[in-house]
Amino acid sequence: MKGNYSTFMEKEIHEQPESVMNTMRGRIDFNTSTVKLGGLVNHSMDIKRCRRIIVIASGTSYHSGVATRQLLEELSDLPVVIELSSDFLDRQTPVFRDDVCIFISQSGETADTLNALRYCKSRGHCWWGLPIQLAALYQGKRRAVYILTLA
Repeated sequence: MKGNYSTFMEKEIHEQPESVMNTMRGRIDFNTSTVKLGGLVNHSMDIKRCRRIIVIASGTSYHSGVATRQLLEELSDLPVVIELSSDFLDRQTPVFRDDVCIFISQSGETADTLNALRYCKSRGHCWWGLPIQLAALYQGKRRAVYILTLA
């Protein structure tokens, strides 16, 4: 429901500060200046030997990837490539054993993003899913990391 807002987009814009705080809750310790992303701990060796991060998304999720590229590069000292899911599939983009793929989807059900995920999984790559709602494909998969946003 959009409540007193004229559009759902306007509603989501006004809800962003609360959504960000809810997403960070329990993950950021301001007293020790540390961040805890529980799902990443089990994959730290895969991440440490990574040579490139590929962020794959569609629509507004793609723009989230573009907005975070610089931060990811600064924090990881790795090149970060941002790909539109459909373009990534059309080109059959080469993905190497030491790449880490991050998939962003608002619904967890974006067809092109899920197909790109299947493409990378078929090559045995470590991947992270950043959905707001998990699709069945994400659930119970090996070498997968989930970081849920609470919107």
